[in-house]
Amino acid sequence: ASIGTAAFPQDAKDARDLVSIADTALFVAKHFGKGRAVSAGDLPTHVREMRTRLEEVVRDAQLRRELDPGAAIDLVALVRPLHELLRPQAPALARQNAEISELCRRFWPAFGLAAEAGDAVVAAALIIDIGRLAALSGAEATGGAMTASHPVIGASLLEPYRELDAVTDIVRHHHERWDGGGYPDGLRGESISPGARLYAAVDRYHWLTEAEPNAARLSPTEAVAQLRREAGGALAPDAVEVLARMLTQEAAA
Repeated sequence: ASIGTAAFPQDAKDARDLVSIADTALFVAKHFGKGRAVSAGDLPTHVREMRTRLEEVVRDAQLRRELDPGAAIDLVALVRPLHELLRPQAPALARQNAEISELCRRFWPAFGLAAEAGDAVVAAALIIDIGRLAALSGAEATGGAMTASHPVIGASLLEPYRELDAVTDIVRHHHERWDGGGYPDGLRGESISPGARLYAAVDRYHWLTEAEPNAARLSPTEAVAQLRREAGGALAPDAVEVLARMLTQEAAA
């Protein structure tokens, strides 16, 4: 069995944080195979930097809210420092995340999300793959190495902060499938949050039109046709139809 360990107060600020960092270490241990033990101190330096920076920006946001209880928390501003830490480790991955985040900003109003839920999708897209860097070097992450553990690792880094609950949900569930065949929790249909359903469709559209090798890239019209073929399987039909409708309208304009 693999083991993840953390100690208080060296590695965590409270009980919830202690469980979170121990979980991160555990899933990193599992990534490297059975019978591994990883402590919080063994995690890569950039992961510890992410936790430290996140603690700082969340504390600042909490202080501002105490001064102005009616002020909304800017989720994108909260996670942007993590995205900036991602850039030197995996620049291509960070660039891709930023592109998908902008697409999410473009599409979420048509999906009928409330402003805070829309901001959560935009924010989550910026840091969707931070879990990959907890287990992999930047070069491996950029090369596209994927494991079923990376959504859980990424979510575990965010879980201590209740202000980021909606972002954490999307990070954890962005590889779930409408038909229940995804991971890590095998969620199906509307048990997947609207934000995670929208993100998955936008991510797939981006891959079809931008991330494939140049010779294989699809036009927006071709990509819409492919998304519709995948609706009801990998992708949520409601999210696909929103993208299809907007893209068709834009093509006709």
